[in-house]
Amino acid sequence: MRGRDKGLQFEITIARTFSKWLGSSKDILWRSPGSGSVALNENKGDITPLDKRGEQLMNLISIECKFYKDLELLSLVDKPRNKSNVILNFWLQTKKGSNNKIPLLIMKRNFGKELVLTYDALLKALGLQSKIVLQLDNDVVGILLLDQFLTLSFAKIQNKLKAYLQRNKSNQEAL
Repeated sequence: MRGRDKGLQFEITIARTFSKWLGSSKDILWRSPGSGSVALNENKGDITPLDKRGEQLMNLISIECKFYKDLELLSLVDKPRNKSNVILNFWLQTKKGSNNKIPLLIMKRNFGKELVLTYDALLKALGLQSKIVLQLDNDVVGILLLDQFLTLSFAKIQNKLKAYLQRNKSNQEAL
């Protein structure tokens, strides 16, 4: 399968995974129009809501999906500022497209499991333990398995996500 096709299929899989996580038997999230291209869309992330239930989540977070041959995790340790570091570039793209929402990078390497990369402080606020904690572009981020993130119910963490977003928005305005 070509890289572009692999990415498209991964975005659809993640949209369906999060739709189920929200308790729906139908697709309430889907791949954003123009995702994977330079086309402009209002969402800017790879996943967009199809109904009100999906909007409840996507008003709080922006999801960027990356399926890559090799994520080169060790290069984050020995070459953290290297401009060719794929995870650093994925994170910068995720943050840039988050539109004042919580950036959530969902990534997968060939034959690997889906991983979540986001702010470590958020993961701690949600009661999750990062498998890896590191600094990327002045951000302390954590990486954990997507399956771990999905053990939480959206209903139980929705208010924590809102509070985290509001607290960090206030911190940005103070700067």
